[in-house]
This record gives sequence, C-alpha cells and structure tokens, in this order.
Amino acid sequence: EFSLPDTPQDALLRLGLNTLHAVSRGLYPLRQIKAAFEVRIMADEGYAPDLSGCADCGSADTDDMYLDIMNGTLVCGPCLEKRAEKQSPSDPAPVLAPVSRPTAAAMRYIMTAPLGRMFAFRLNDTCMPELAFAAEQFLLHHLERSFPTLDFYKQVEDM
Repeated sequence: EFSLPDTPQDALLRLGLNTLHAVSRGLYPLRQIKAAFEVRIMADEGYAPDLSGCADCGSADTDDMYLDIMNGTLVCGPCLEKRAEKQSPSDPAPVLAPVSRPTAAAMRYIMTAPLGRMFAFRLNDTCMPELAFAAEQFLLHHLERSFPTLDFYKQVEDM
C-alpha cells in the first residue's frame, strides 16, 4: 500500500525484512510483531498518532485514555464524556480504542526505537490486546481499505 512504483523504498524494505525475520525466527509473539509493524509503518509514513497526552486537556497522568482513531490523538475519559455531551445526534460516532499507560508507552517506543529493537518491549496479557486492536484499527481506518491478507491472518489466528 505504501510502496510507489519506480521509487526507492529502502526504509520500507528494511522494516518489512526486519518484521519477516522476527516472524521466521519466532523472536516475539506474532501478535506483538504484527502490532509493532502496523504502528511503525504508520508512523514512518507520516500517520503517527499524538500520544503525548489528552488532546483536550493535556493530561497524561491517567489510566482512562482512548485513542481517537480518526484524529490520531489520545482523549481521557472525562474529556470524552464532555465531547459526548456536546455531540449532535447527527455527528458520526468516534472510533475509539482503549489505551492504558503501558500500551501508550509501547506505542511511543515502537515509533521511536531503532528499527532493530522496535519489537523489544513487553506488555501484559491485558495490554497486548489493546495494542493489537488500536494498531490494526488505526491502520485500517487511515488507509480506508481492508486487506485480503489480513482476513487470511485472522482465519489462521483463529485455528
């Protein structure tokens, strides 16, 4: 999706090769590799979400955070409630993904780590599904399409 014909894509190629290496060697759980790839490719291609704090109040010291998928920002629970009160019934509902502090920290790490170390993080069993959901939804919504390979991955994952 991101590669352009007749245009050198060295960084994209390196990201893909590092990801395939991690998969082929079983260096990390597949779910972690997939999510890290999705976060990193979006960041490298200019779609990095702002994970510095709540887009409305600036708070970064709360566990009650959500990634506003379409706007690429974090929103805390209280500000989300304020937004809902102001929202018109005709406004589209926001696409949100819950993001705990460890998940946001992992996403920041993935976006800034040296390419060879971007998979080297740990998340507990609660946070890894958050990361996987947020990364996949962010990618799919910003690219505005689905992928047959993702559908295949989901079928294989369910086996």
